[in-house]
Amino acid sequence: MKYKARYLCGIFFCALLFLAFSPAWGQGAPDDETLFLEGQALQRAGKLQEAAGRYRQLLSRSPRHAGALFGLGLLLMGSGDLQKADEAFMKLLEVEPENRAALADRAIVLAELGNRREAEKLFKRVLEISYDEPGGYNNLGALYLAMGRLDEAEAECTKAFSMAPLLPAPRVNLALIAMRKGDHGKALKILSGVVEDSPDFSPAFNNTAIVYLTRKSLEQAHDAVRQALIADPENWKARYNLGVLLSLMGSFNEAEQELRKIKSGDERVLNALGTLALQAGRYQEALVSFDGALERNPSFHAARINLGILYYRQKRYREAREEFRAVLLAEPENILALNNLGVALEKLAQYDEALEAFKKALVADPENSAACYNLAHLYELRGDNRKAAALYQKYLDENPRSQDSAEVQKRIKALSKEK
Repeated sequence: MKYKARYLCGIFFCALLFLAFSPAWGQGAPDDETLFLEGQALQRAGKLQEAAGRYRQLLSRSPRHAGALFGLGLLLMGSGDLQKADEAFMKLLEVEPENRAALADRAIVLAELGNRREAEKLFKRVLEISYDEPGGYNNLGALYLAMGRLDEAEAECTKAFSMAPLLPAPRVNLALIAMRKGDHGKALKILSGVVEDSPDFSPAFNNTAIVYLTRKSLEQAHDAVRQALIADPENWKARYNLGVLLSLMGSFNEAEQELRKIKSGDERVLNALGTLALQAGRYQEALVSFDGALERNPSFHAARINLGILYYRQKRYREAREEFRAVLLAEPENILALNNLGVALEKLAQYDEALEAFKKALVADPENSAACYNLAHLYELRGDNRKAAALYQKYLDENPRSQDSAEVQKRIKALSKEK
């Protein structure tokens, strides 16, 4: 039987909700202040590049102007240039070490860059400066949510909710915590209340879409994310989720169109575009997207796995193997990396190592049908018909309506005769 590798290109959603604090602007010389006010006005008008130009012009004359550093940091943050945003906020904190807005926004940037321990320190510092700020507890709770520390996340977001019951962000995060704990009904009930109280709060619709997607209710998820974009057409995370949904629904061209509307150079967007290019056989374009995603965030494993898949498709099996191994150094039980590593090793005739990779994938996830099938095939190649037949049967039991079920049944019968 022809070898059949089952790839699952990873797509991840960002579900953190943060609140920004009101900045305390510094005072500069009159000429500086004119540039600063012009930058603010341009920023409010949506002329973001021109606003950034004004702030940079001001900072070339007054490098420690707090307002310009903060405004530029926000613009860089919004454009997805997180490294430079971090630099701007760091410079601002040298000038105003207890600026709550800069501390909170730098923490958000660090969390997005994967430096969650430092982000946690900064969020706690904000609460030391202002212990009665609900946004501070919400931000810390959102960080714990991203770290999978659900009980701590719930405790912090509950504090924020008790201090400001109508504030939408803590309620949305409590809904996401409920979703992560498997209580989708509770999550939807909370989000429905947020939408009723704050009908223009785009993240509530966006995260409603995520809950529906988790439940595999694609049409309802699609409707919710469309509502998110009606409430805020600039919500790039909602547009990203729309692209993901359209891809899952088979509307690949429309998905790519939506993703290309996103101005942010976020690694998730680049990875999603690379995935679509890979599916379409546009390998060079996919390579550029995956490389771009990894340049922005070398720890973004979804892009590295997809890069390995790209190398496999190009029959560059050794390079594919190394990409999967790199992911497993950081995440030894990553199912996608283990399964795809086994596939690459099989092509390199490294059968013992391939066998171990598939076995580890099944230990980490006993119901993983791709690893089950691939391990069965490898046992068949090695002449262990009994184990191969048993695993093929397990695959069929878990996937009775699989398109290849008839073919697999034939293999089981043939292997039984050969015993």
